[in-house]
Amino acid sequence: MNNVVLRLLAITGMALFVRGSLQAQELPKTSLVMHTISRHSSNCGGCIPWNEENTGFGVRYAAGNFAAQAGFFRNSFARQTNYAIVDYLPARLGGFSAGGFAGAATGYITDPLLVGGLTVRYEVSRFGAAVRYLPQKGEGTVAVYALEFSVAL
Repeated sequence: MNNVVLRLLAITGMALFVRGSLQAQELPKTSLVMHTISRHSSNCGGCIPWNEENTGFGVRYAAGNFAAQAGFFRNSFARQTNYAIVDYLPARLGGFSAGGFAGAATGYITDPLLVGGLTVRYEVSRFGAAVRYLPQKGEGTVAVYALEFSVAL
């Protein structure tokens, strides 16, 4: 079941991505993504503290307002997460772009976990940085900010 959900999300994301790529006026760009740190909206109330050193790597393929990204990192529970997401970043100003993302990630209580939130990226030349915001999804969860860097290959 978990693999079926991940495959359906990947196919849907790729279809949206290809559609966006066909509309793009710039050449596609492949980048190596480096996951770094996160910050949680609150501590976990006396339990084991959140892991906020979320090291890992991913690959990003961007064209126009769309990007597909997949990789792995050490999550807030200090477990390995494998993920696949699609970004839609239509708001642009200079090197900044903003929008949302959606996808799936493993290594959480619900596996795979459907994820989504907001993204702000800054890119100059071959280098980029992004802050992702994942909102609180219900009781027992907290909002998370994550920082990643990228370099075009």
